[in-house]
Amino acid sequence: MLDLSNKRILISASLPPHIHDITTEAKLDNAIISLCSSLVSKGATIVYGGNLDEKGFTEKIAKRLSHIAPNGGQPNFVHMIDEPSLVLAGFPRLRDVLAKRDPERIWTYACVGREWGRVFSSGDRIELNPEFSPSIRYNEKTFPADGSVRRPADAFSFARQVKIDTSDACIAIGGKTGILEHPRDQYFGDFPGVAEEAILMLRAGKPTIPLGRYGGCGSAIADALDLVTIKSDKEPQRQPGFKTAMEALKVLGDQVPNIVRDDVVVAAKSHVDPKLVDVICSIITHWGEPKPRTGNGIPSRHFGG
Repeated sequence: MLDLSNKRILISASLPPHIHDITTEAKLDNAIISLCSSLVSKGATIVYGGNLDEKGFTEKIAKRLSHIAPNGGQPNFVHMIDEPSLVLAGFPRLRDVLAKRDPERIWTYACVGREWGRVFSSGDRIELNPEFSPSIRYNEKTFPADGSVRRPADAFSFARQVKIDTSDACIAIGGKTGILEHPRDQYFGDFPGVAEEAILMLRAGKPTIPLGRYGGCGSAIADALDLVTIKSDKEPQRQPGFKTAMEALKVLGDQVPNIVRDDVVVAAKSHVDPKLVDVICSIITHWGEPKPRTGNGIPSRHFGG
């Protein structure tokens, strides 16, 4: 049986624009939670970069994976917090979250400026342990109240790049597409987060699997990579970064190796169930060595090239 021991799988997800009621939102929740649980049962660690919203995907994933025994010293869940989300959450919220998380099952990382590292709660302080710099201790007065990065979009992109650098594969599901007439579909950053992470992952030559059946950006990615075909009578007006991201993905379509392409097509058309999890395991296992990056004509500052 194929397994994913010691693999870190980035779940790139957010609510897509068609989610408009409790029933459809619950279906997406169940799909993501089931997917995460199944991958962990096969030895993987889940990576996700959500904010600290009490009702968001982060808390839902953490709650489910905190009940599964860790795999061989590896956590079940790595939560990466970008700096804007860190500032928005504030010191008390982060301290409370860290205090209730099992440090064996859930590892929490945060990005501050151009630093990133694991964060811990210690009494009335929070300690950030950057990968390459001395530890930083915060109390409620010294905790960042404003972002240190001039442009919030750069802070989002930095955190997304860290997730790609520390993950072995990416699964894109749902995600915002920037439809202007839907305020809840507005994304943060220069590009839709789910699309930007797919671009960075493909340019790194790592397995990237869009689950197009769940709509939103995941569906658009599957279409751009020529895995499915989306028919639309009229394209809605979107934030400008969406078109740029889709154009980049179209050029990166040949980064999906032929040996797994048929399975990636199956995944793009499937709902989450045990059979799909087996297909995902096969894709990740057989993807092979990274191919050279394909130039996409987009300035490297946008997509880490």
